[in-house]
Amino acid sequence: MKIHRFYIENQNLNTDFTLFKNVNPDLYNQIKNVLHLMSGEILCLFSNDSLNEYFFEIKDINNKSVSFGFIRSNTCLIEQSLRDARKIKIYMSIIKKDNFEYAVSKACELGATEVQPIITDRTQNKQINKERLQKIIKESAEQCGRTSLLTIHDPLSFNKATEDSEKSTNYACIINANLKADFNIAEDIKDDLSIWIGPEGGWTEDEEKTMKEKDFRSLNLGPTVQRAETSVISSIAILQNLI
Repeated sequence: MKIHRFYIENQNLNTDFTLFKNVNPDLYNQIKNVLHLMSGEILCLFSNDSLNEYFFEIKDINNKSVSFGFIRSNTCLIEQSLRDARKIKIYMSIIKKDNFEYAVSKACELGATEVQPIITDRTQNKQINKERLQKIIKESAEQCGRTSLLTIHDPLSFNKATEDSEKSTNYACIINANLKADFNIAEDIKDDLSIWIGPEGGWTEDEEKTMKEKDFRSLNLGPTVQRAETSVISSIAILQNLI
C-alpha cells in the first residue's frame, strides 16, 4: 500500500497535531479534496531541516481541519545517502519556462542540492518564477523520497556566477559536446562540484575562455547534441554513478 508523503513547514512532528484549513490550505486541499484520504489512513510528513520522516494516522478529517495521530519517526535512508555523498550544484542558463522548470524538478529528484540560474550572453529569458519553482521543488521532494529541498537561487550574471562557483565548490564541470573530458572523474573529483549547463545557443568563445582560465573541466555526455534540460539529467546521473 502506497504511503503518501507531504512536506510541511513550521510544525513539531514528534507529536499529535491538527492541521487547519485556514493555516495551510494547500496541504489540506491535497489531503482532503485531491487524494480523498480518509480517517484511519497512514501518511508521511517531513520538513526541510530534518533527517527523519514522520508517520501519522489521520484521526479525523472535516471541512475545517485534519487531525493527525503520531505513530513513529524513521531516519530517511535516501536523505542520509544524499548527505553522505558529494554535493552537486547546478549552474544553468535560464531557458524556456517549461523546460527550465522540468530541469529543476529532475535535478531535485536526482539529488542535486542547489540550482543557480545564470544569465549568459545568449540567454533569452532573464527571469524566473521563483515561487512556482519552489512549489515544483517541494512536489519533487515529496515524490522522490528525500527530505531536504533543493535550493533555487536568484539569477546571477555569468561573471558573478563564476565567482560564486569558486567560493562554493571545489570542481566545476562544463558540459560541452565539442570537447572530450579532460579529467578522470572517478579519480580527480574528491569534493563537492558544480555542473555548468549553457543556453540553447551554447557558450560563447569568451565564456569558454573564462571558464578555461578558471580551470573548469570539460565533460562530454556523448556523441549527440542534447537539450539543456536533458544535459541536467544525464550529467547528474553520470557523475553520481562515477563518484
